[in-house]
Amino acid sequence: MNTGLTQYGPIGASALPTRADNYTRKDGYCMWYGQCGMNPSTNKPINCLYNGPAKPVDGPKSREILFELCPEFAHNDSKVCCSHSQLVSLQSGIQSAQQMMARCPGCWKNFRELYCRMTCSPNNSMFINAKELSANKTAITAIDYYVDKAFRDGLYNSCKNVVFPSSGQKIMSFMCGTSADKCTPLKFLNFMGNPVRNGESPFSIDYPTTHDDSIDPMYVKIKLCNETVFRPVTNKTSKPCSCQDCIESCPPLPHYTPTKHWELDIGDIHFNIISFATLLVYLAFLVLFIAGSILYYKFSSKPSYQTHQYPQAVIGSRQRSLGVLARLGNSMDRTIKNIFTRWGNICCDYSIVVIIGAVVFIIICSVGLLKFTVVTDPVKLWSSPGSQARREKDTFDNKFSPFYRTAQIIFSVKPGSKWNSKSCSYKPYFAKHCKLTGKILHFEVLQKVLKVQTHLIHMTADYGSEKITLQDICKKPMAPYNNNCTVMSALQYWQNDAKKLNKCITAFGKPCNSPTYKFPSAAWGDHLYACADNPTSTNDSTALGLPCTSLFGGPVSPSIAFGGYEGNNYTDAKVLVVTFVINNHNDDSKNDKAKAWEKEFLNYMKNFKDPDLDVAFRAERSIEDEIERESHADIYTIIVSYLIMFLYITFALGQINQCDRFMIDSKFSLAFGGIMIVLGSVLCSLGIFSFANKPATLIIIEVVPFLVLAVGVDNIFILVQKYQRDLQQPGETVSNQIGRVLGEVAPSMLLTSTSEAVAFAFGALSSMPAVKVFSLYASVAVFVNFLLQVTCFVALMSLDVRRQQGERFDVICCYKNSKVPKRKNTPSLLYQFFDKILSPALLSEFVRPAVVILFTTLLALSIMFIPSIEIGLDQSLSMPKDSYMITYFKMQQETLKVGAPVYFVVDNPKYPYQLRQWQNKVCGGSGCDNDSLIQIAYEAFRRSEQTKIGMSLSSWLDDYFSWADPSGKYPCCRLLDYSNKTGHKVIPKPGTFCNASMTESYYHCHSCLLNNQIGQRPNTTQFRKYLPYFLKDNPEINCTKG
Repeated sequence: MNTGLTQYGPIGASALPTRADNYTRKDGYCMWYGQCGMNPSTNKPINCLYNGPAKPVDGPKSREILFELCPEFAHNDSKVCCSHSQLVSLQSGIQSAQQMMARCPGCWKNFRELYCRMTCSPNNSMFINAKELSANKTAITAIDYYVDKAFRDGLYNSCKNVVFPSSGQKIMSFMCGTSADKCTPLKFLNFMGNPVRNGESPFSIDYPTTHDDSIDPMYVKIKLCNETVFRPVTNKTSKPCSCQDCIESCPPLPHYTPTKHWELDIGDIHFNIISFATLLVYLAFLVLFIAGSILYYKFSSKPSYQTHQYPQAVIGSRQRSLGVLARLGNSMDRTIKNIFTRWGNICCDYSIVVIIGAVVFIIICSVGLLKFTVVTDPVKLWSSPGSQARREKDTFDNKFSPFYRTAQIIFSVKPGSKWNSKSCSYKPYFAKHCKLTGKILHFEVLQKVLKVQTHLIHMTADYGSEKITLQDICKKPMAPYNNNCTVMSALQYWQNDAKKLNKCITAFGKPCNSPTYKFPSAAWGDHLYACADNPTSTNDSTALGLPCTSLFGGPVSPSIAFGGYEGNNYTDAKVLVVTFVINNHNDDSKNDKAKAWEKEFLNYMKNFKDPDLDVAFRAERSIEDEIERESHADIYTIIVSYLIMFLYITFALGQINQCDRFMIDSKFSLAFGGIMIVLGSVLCSLGIFSFANKPATLIIIEVVPFLVLAVGVDNIFILVQKYQRDLQQPGETVSNQIGRVLGEVAPSMLLTSTSEAVAFAFGALSSMPAVKVFSLYASVAVFVNFLLQVTCFVALMSLDVRRQQGERFDVICCYKNSKVPKRKNTPSLLYQFFDKILSPALLSEFVRPAVVILFTTLLALSIMFIPSIEIGLDQSLSMPKDSYMITYFKMQQETLKVGAPVYFVVDNPKYPYQLRQWQNKVCGGSGCDNDSLIQIAYEAFRRSEQTKIGMSLSSWLDDYFSWADPSGKYPCCRLLDYSNKTGHKVIPKPGTFCNASMTESYYHCHSCLLNNQIGQRPNTTQFRKYLPYFLKDNPEINCTKG
């Protein structure tokens, strides 16, 4: 990456050291002037040694560059130590730095001063020492630049918080050779002056901290980042750096008080008000109840279980004393009872017609299953279409595109692996300390991961008659200039190249036989360590000389590539993460190719075996696939459950107490009919809502059959056992008896079924789609089940009673055995247990209060722990127990450090971005409003512990302003110039956009904006005109924006 250094460089092995006392040091004397050839190692011009008086400015072109970059030396009578060629090199060399720093005027001014004073100051002999010369002693190849500590620290402090908007990182991450949090003033300057580490400095510049008396370190008054800066080139004063770039410009953060819901602190004791209040109420109830029970039993003369056995006369007098509402209720109960009694008679008398009608009803409803659809998308399952989050996501997806699909692998070392026990994975020869301590960071592991990654990149998948690869579906951020796929992996530090991973240099500067060579000077571990510190580096500063940037053109943050470390200790990582980024489309049919590749990816990873590595993995389709797989597995569970309930009903309702009456008294047919009615209720519910185009969820398929089965079986037992325990009255037919029994139990069945159906219907008020749809399906299923039970099941029961009374076999109803003995009306063992043992025990004077206390205690404990329930949905709970996603979720939770990105979208297609006052409401650079969108979001970042926003925001608008700035030798925004001053062939299309890489072939390009707009924003017309070019331009070494 271009870090903006002046373009002077070393000559290499021919350089000769010099001494500081060999030069004349006084005001008005130079250390260099002009340029003497090219540096063969960097192919950049180097300066001529000149220890003489400063010279006048070299012509108007030089004065123009000085006026832009170093206005303090642009006066008519100024004398300088730089020629025109040096100024051109200076202008070119600090261009990238300008693009990164210019958003903070104070930082940019201080940085310019550093290099303007070094290059052009008429007194630079006082603070520069030419310590190495070329073989002929005419060119300077290395210098000591003595900078006053106050200026050095002030420069760093004014720039250390400046943000690079496109990445959301601080510029010191790119300009210090290490991460921003580890940077220091000396590290910053030494990196900028190191031609190996920096890649842009053609010239070795050291910054000594001690000097002799002949040296007068360079010092100029520092501009603080929160101060204004006057720019002579525009004759305007810029505003201070914004809060985002300068902490001194930020207002103090208001005191943050966490919101406490129903919480109370008394000294060091923390209470939840709900739990505390519940405890007090419970204790008060307990004391009163125990005291009341003791007093009651002490003064009561009757056994407690007899106190509710009132004489009939008392009951009659109480009924006469009831109020109007109570009498109305009794009247309604009698009416409902009479209706169901008559209805039961009809169902029994026309049992075949009723059964056929019920079957026809079920078939008609079930026809709707032809339109049956299932929703498996987690977003559509759990987020309401009207919720703020869903509306914002839909807006983003429609205006841009859905967030990328990802396929991710997490590699970890198996507990029994030979690498798991090692405390040091890489220690350079002669080094005192271990460089890499992560259990996963072993050369052999990296080789294995690279092999898997390479296979997946080139793996083919079948899509109809086509063969597709990752290349057909992946995200290519730098296309069409770079068509490599975005793969976020630590192997990108070697550009996914096994040869680079194997590269090794010995202590003698020769290639090693292998990276495991015994005495290497630099190998894979050194490169990994350097890249983890500075993933944007174009040169790792080791003898390897390898870049850290990825094959697809962007940096790979170590926080994405590694996991299982603490703080920023990336080299202590326990897992390696490989993420394949795949294009996503709002039209799901366009994702079919991606799904086909993901299917092949999952098949490969499921079959991946390695003796030393464990893998956790997922694809975008994984959750939907696993939910669907679970639903298929639940079909067998449903079948088994219904079969068990069928057998249970058969034997529990069958009055089997004589072996020779087994086939007569069993209830196979009735149990089968009851189970089919329950299943028919579920089918009716599914069919009705399919007719209404209400797609189901897999939760419905998994839960509703069990729910209706439980309710249905209860009603079956209530109805059948009531009939079995009822005594047929003299002269009463089977139809009349069943009708009378139905009249007695149907009101309670109606009440419970209606209550359950209404309760589920209330659940449909929820805005969560999965809950809403489930509630609707369950409500209808429960109510239809009730209707079928009071019609079809009653008809089936009447047929079964007649069969049993006619001594006919169950199932084989045509066969009759009249020789068997009559059935004995002996109560079942279960009935006798409840009647003779459990009921008297529960009604005893000691057990009753104990039961009340027990259940009250359970209720109080439940209420007390309600505030401890965590809000949210654990995704792993929706997965099958044997799902590979369980492992992935566990590893994700334990080891990964970076979450999903957060987007802030201005949802107004007519927003006037071209107008300055409206720009200020959004942008985050100098001159933007203190309450702009970016500044507000930055305030949230400053409270990252509460907001979980881990990085400063990336703003396209701020990047556009920097991209359009006309300063520098090769501005980002340039148009073709037809004056043909260089004699090159004129390209026929006027106004052709010149990207920043067109530096040699198209000298006739000029900046889009005028020179007097340096440091200013484009005007309204320019904003609209050049925005399309910005959106298409890719960042590269001469232009870091785009």
